[in-house]
Amino acid sequence: MYELKKNLRFKLLISTFLLSLLLAILMYIFIDSHNVYITRLQQAYGYLALLYWYFALIVSPIKAISPENNKYVKRLLFARRAIGVSAFYFAVLHATIAFFGQLEGFSGISYYPRYFSVSLLFGLIGLSFLLVMTVTSFDKIVDFLTFKKWKLLHRLGYFAAILVYLHVWMVGTYLGRTWLQIIILALLLMLFVLESWRLSNYFENRYKKTRVFTFLIFILTLALLCGLTLAIPSIVERYHGDHENLEVH
Repeated sequence: MYELKKNLRFKLLISTFLLSLLLAILMYIFIDSHNVYITRLQQAYGYLALLYWYFALIVSPIKAISPENNKYVKRLLFARRAIGVSAFYFAVLHATIAFFGQLEGFSGISYYPRYFSVSLLFGLIGLSFLLVMTVTSFDKIVDFLTFKKWKLLHRLGYFAAILVYLHVWMVGTYLGRTWLQIIILALLLMLFVLESWRLSNYFENRYKKTRVFTFLIFILTLALLCGLTLAIPSIVERYHGDHENLEVH
């Protein structure tokens, strides 16, 4: 039991549970309306799920640009599975409260536009990917799959992240606010830069390409990722955006 308490993953998972409990208690104390409490709690859990997922995704590119024996990066790599599990935990809380508490089950979905249901489907698929990654995060499962196959499976987390980004954009309450969009874009840009740099280094080391070629890969990858991210707000409808426009008129 003593060794378990010293384990970084164990500490992180315990802190995740305590944070979820603390949020629920504080919001219950300070929010009088039950409906507002349910809405704010599911939103908080949803954004925490995104934050933990972001940290889980950014670990690999950080490792790629860090010195090989950096002890802090090693600790971060060791903790990554627990970070991913924490993201799944908050995502489950978010989905459960939103579906049963806010929408009141399947019957409530019929009152919303069709693209609202599509956004829920994107979120469900993203949650399913998180479930798979959580189930396969144990050492015995990794040994059974072999590390190579396990790593390939977990790369699907990037595809799931795209679907979740669409889900959040389509139904996110506060995403119409400029300051929040700037923060999100800055975080995504940081991730894109690191991932593009990692990809270009991979091509250079694997295929013995020149620096000019790898720099071109870096620029093209970064431009593609940023372009797709910036294009989504202009081509994908937002439920709350429609309602904000109606309120203005």
